[in-house]
Amino acid sequence: MPKHGNILRLMSFIVTVAIFFIFPPTQIYAGENVNWKTFNEKNGLFTIKYPSNWFPSKIDESTELINMFFAYQGHGSSFATLNLVGEENLSLLM
Repeated sequence: MPKHGNILRLMSFIVTVAIFFIFPPTQIYAGENVNWKTFNEKNGLFTIKYPSNWFPSKIDESTELINMFFAYQGHGSSFATLNLVGEENLSLLM
């Protein structure tokens, strides 16, 4: 009888280890603790605060008054972008 108890304990241990390797614990990425930067548009049209791990860029060949994007490259294939586009309002010119 004691042999069956040892075999059952060993089998339980093996099954537990196998399940652990088949379904590894999922890593949960908490939000990074980042500082904020302030972007001031050179003509004074707008100001925006953005996380320090994002990168601002301007689209030079654009005809819009404002055409900026902020990009973030995360872990693996994760990414995010924020586009700001603004055109001149004709009603403000009159």
